[in-house]
Amino acid sequence: MEHSSHRKKTRLVILIDVLKDIQGGAERQVYETIRLIDREKFTPFLFILHQTSIPAEISQLKLYAEGLGVGRIYGIDGFRQGARFCQILKDKSVDILLTFHFASDIWGAYWGKKAGVPVIASSRRDSGFWRKKHHVQAYKLVNKWVNRIFAVSEAVKQMVLEEGVPSSKVEVVYNGVDLKRFDELAKEDVLEVPEGASLIGCVGNFTETKGQAYLLEAAVKVIEKFPKAYFILAGDGVLKEHLMRKAEELGLLDHVVFLGKRGDVPALLKQMDVCVLPSLSEGLSNSLLEYMAAGKPVVATAVGGNPEVIEDGVNGILVAQKDSETLAAKIILLLEDRRLAERLGRKARETVEQKFNLEARVRQMENSLELLRKQAPDQKQPIRIMHLISSGGFFGAERVMLSLGKSLNNSAVESIMAVIHNRRNPHLEVIEEARKHNIQVFAAPCSGKLDFKTVKALADYISSQGIDIVHSHNIKANFMAALACRKAKVPLVATNHLWTKAGLKLALYETIDVFILRHFVKKIVAVSEGIRQDMTRRGIPEKKIRLIINGIAEEQGTVEALKKSDLGISDESPVIAVVARLSWEKGHRYLIDALPDLLREFPEAVFIFFGEGPMRRELEKMVRSVHATEKVLFAGYQPEMEKIYPLIDVLVQPSLREGVPMSLLEAMSFGKAIVATDTGGVRGLIRHKDTGLLIRPGSCSDIREAVSALLNDPELRERLSKAARHLVSEKFSLQKMVEGYVDLYQEVLQEKSR
Repeated sequence: MEHSSHRKKTRLVILIDVLKDIQGGAERQVYETIRLIDREKFTPFLFILHQTSIPAEISQLKLYAEGLGVGRIYGIDGFRQGARFCQILKDKSVDILLTFHFASDIWGAYWGKKAGVPVIASSRRDSGFWRKKHHVQAYKLVNKWVNRIFAVSEAVKQMVLEEGVPSSKVEVVYNGVDLKRFDELAKEDVLEVPEGASLIGCVGNFTETKGQAYLLEAAVKVIEKFPKAYFILAGDGVLKEHLMRKAEELGLLDHVVFLGKRGDVPALLKQMDVCVLPSLSEGLSNSLLEYMAAGKPVVATAVGGNPEVIEDGVNGILVAQKDSETLAAKIILLLEDRRLAERLGRKARETVEQKFNLEARVRQMENSLELLRKQAPDQKQPIRIMHLISSGGFFGAERVMLSLGKSLNNSAVESIMAVIHNRRNPHLEVIEEARKHNIQVFAAPCSGKLDFKTVKALADYISSQGIDIVHSHNIKANFMAALACRKAKVPLVATNHLWTKAGLKLALYETIDVFILRHFVKKIVAVSEGIRQDMTRRGIPEKKIRLIINGIAEEQGTVEALKKSDLGISDESPVIAVVARLSWEKGHRYLIDALPDLLREFPEAVFIFFGEGPMRRELEKMVRSVHATEKVLFAGYQPEMEKIYPLIDVLVQPSLREGVPMSLLEAMSFGKAIVATDTGGVRGLIRHKDTGLLIRPGSCSDIREAVSALLNDPELRERLSKAARHLVSEKFSLQKMVEGYVDLYQEVLQEKSR
C-alpha cells in the first residue's frame, strides 16, 4: 500500500500488436521505453495483442506482461478479449494507455475509452505506406478519443494531420539510440572476411518497402569497381527467398551474405565501411540511427523522416528511391574517398549524440505523458486561459506567451492569445503566429494609454467566451486586465518578465504596476530569482509570487537552415550576432564600441543585430560613427530564428538587465558559443567557462576580450556549445515550465471555488 504522503505513481499500460523479439524498430523502442522509464514516477504494464508468448528480454524487466492472443480485432474473440481488457484497465486504475501499431491503436482506443482511462496516447511509427481507405477511416473514428499522438518524424506528423487531427494533439518524439550499445563492443570481429575486403551493410526486414532489391542492382556496378566489395544483409522476412534468387540471377552470390536476424547489430556495424538504407518508405528508421551511432557513412533514400536526420553531404548522403544507379555511384564515392567517408561518419555520430539520444527521447515522452496525466480534468470542460499582452513586437515575453499557448491548447486547457491593439503602435505578430497553430485569437482596439472602451471590450470578451483565468504579460496588459477581470469577476494571473527601470517615465509605470500586482492579481510569476527578489523588495507579498523559469522546446529534428551565403556573407567569415529588442537595456552600444578593435583583429568578421525597437536609428548612427557600416547588418525581426541560429558562430548578449532571455535559451539549444552579461537570470544559464563566457554589464573591453577568445579558440567554442545545449535540455525544458503554470492555474481555480 502506498503511503498517503507520497505522490501516486502513474499507472501506464503499453499495448502493442506483436513483440516476438526486440530487434524490430517499434519492438526495440517499446523494450527501451520500459527499461529506461522512471519507476519512481511510473508503474508500467505490457499487453501484446496478437500473441500469447512474452520475449525473454521483456520478462527480465520486472513488470506485469501478458499476451492476449487476439486474432481479428473485429471478431467475436476480439470483442470477448476487449471486454476483459476493459475490466483489467478498470481494476488496475490505469492512468495512461499507450498503443503501438494499427490494431492496437484502434482496438486499444475503443476499449480504453470504454474503461474511462483518463489519457489515451498512440505512437505512430511509419508514413502509412500500407494504409488503405478503411484504415484511414478507422483512425478518423478513434482519433477523437486519443489525447496525444506521438509521431516519430515530421513526415509522420504530416500524415496524422491529414486525418483531421489538430496539431496541438500531435507531438514529434524521434526514435532514440542507446549509444552504450555502440561504445562497449568487444574487440574481436564477428564476421570473418577476406583481407582488403570492403563491407557494405544493410539492416532491415526483407519486405518490398525496405528496397533491398535496388541495393542488389546497385551491387553489380559497385563490384565492377571494387571486386572485393561484399554486401552484408541482416534481417529476415517474406522476400528473403526472392532476394536470394535475385542475387543469384545477378551473379552476386559470392558477394552477398544473408545473415538472417541478428542480436549483435552494433558489433556487425563496427566492421562496415558503408551502410545503406534503400527504403521506399520510412517513418524514422532505427537502422539509420544505428548506422549513425556506429559512426558509419550512410547512403539513404530521401523518403519519410530520413531527410530530417540526414543533411545531404554533411552527415550522410541522400538519394532518390528506386534509383540503383545513383545508389551505386554514391557507395563507390564513399569507398574511393575515405576522408569523406570518415567525415560523414563522424558528423553522423555527432547528430545522434545531439538529437537522437535514447534516454533524452524517453524523458521527453515521460514528461509529455506526465503532463497529460496532470492535465486530465475531472470536469468535462477544459480550463480556458486568455493570455493578454500590449505588444511592441515579437520578443521574449511574446515568445513565452506563444509557447504556453501552443503547449496549453489541448483537451484539458484551451488557450486564447489576446493583444491590446494600440492604434498608434500596432503590433499583432504574436496573434499572427498563434493563428498558424490554430489558436483562438482576439485583438482589443485601444486609442490611447488608457481607453475604457478597451477595458469594456476585454470584459465582454472574457464573459462571452467563458474564460476561467486571464494571464497578463506586461505592464499595460496588467492594468487593463485588472479592470476587465474585476468587471467580469474572473481571477487574474500575471508574469513579470522584467522591470527594466529605463528612465523616469517607465519607472512611474512600474510603480503603478507594483500597486496593480499587490492588490488586483491573484498570483504573480517571476521568471528569475532576481525578478522575484525585486518584487519582494518593492512590497509584493512573497506568498503571491511563484518562481517559474522560462523553458524551451527541445530542437525538433533538422531545419532547412540558412547558409551564410544566403545573406551575402562568405563561408569563412565569422558571424557574431545579437538577438534582442533594439532598446536601451539590451546594451547593443557596448558591442558597437568594441567593433573597431574586433574588426582590426578579425577583418572578415560580420556582426548582425536581429530585432527591432526604438533605438534602431541611434544604433545605426553609432555604427556609422565607428566606420563599421559595411560590417554590421541590421536584420530586423525574423519570425523563423530556428533557420538562422545555425549560421551564427558567436552570440553576444550585452544586456544591462535581463530576466531569463528566450533568445539565450534558443541559442543554447542550438549549441551556440555565447558571451553574456552577468545580470538577472542570465547567471543561472551561463556558467563562466562552462556553458559560455560571463562578462560585466556595460563593459566594452570585456566584450572585446570574450569575443576574441572564442574566435581564436575553436575547441573552446565547441566545448562551451556542447555544455550549453546539454544544460538547456536538462534544466530548462518547456515541459517543466508548462507544468509550473498548470499547477498555478489549478491552484488559482481551487482558491476561487472556496
